[in-house]
Amino acid sequence: MKTLWMALGLMVALGCAAPARHTSTTPALAGPLSSGSLPVTPAPARVAPALTPAQRAEVIRTNCLQGARYICGRVLQIRTNGVVVDSGYTDLMDVHYRQLWRVPGTASVHRDPAMVEISRPGAPCVGLVFLTDLPRRPPLRLYDYVSIHAYPVGQYTYTPVPGVQKTIREFAVRLSMAMHLQLNAPPK
Repeated sequence: MKTLWMALGLMVALGCAAPARHTSTTPALAGPLSSGSLPVTPAPARVAPALTPAQRAEVIRTNCLQGARYICGRVLQIRTNGVVVDSGYTDLMDVHYRQLWRVPGTASVHRDPAMVEISRPGAPCVGLVFLTDLPRRPPLRLYDYVSIHAYPVGQYTYTPVPGVQKTIREFAVRLSMAMHLQLNAPPK
């Protein structure tokens, strides 16, 4: 019995018991309700406190690490701030190709059309992605292949042909850049 009272006391102390009820003192509402009693309104829902900047940065860092992918694909478009890559060429994960982040377009690699992306850190990315924060050397050319580990940033809208816009996932090569881009992104 003593344990039951202790558990009940702990629940009340932690706020796990039924929410407190507030009564309205508005005279207009005190009219025809059950013999003059005042209406009972539930307490406002608890709102989680806002995250501090350090906590927000840690949440973003954790999400980046959990969403990290291996971008292995062909460069379809070169932009001033990054490249559009058709990822999913898992042949680029072979030991012969993993020594450099850029593989010449003359390499003989193939893409498995039935491949599905696994939701696991470091898994090969599949589909169109925008890759930013690339190394400057060696220079990248159209239709070269890239084989590099990257972190998610968000969404990127690009124009494959005039009049058509496509939204794809955006990745950054460095974790610090991915965090910087997400921390400075406009609120949704």
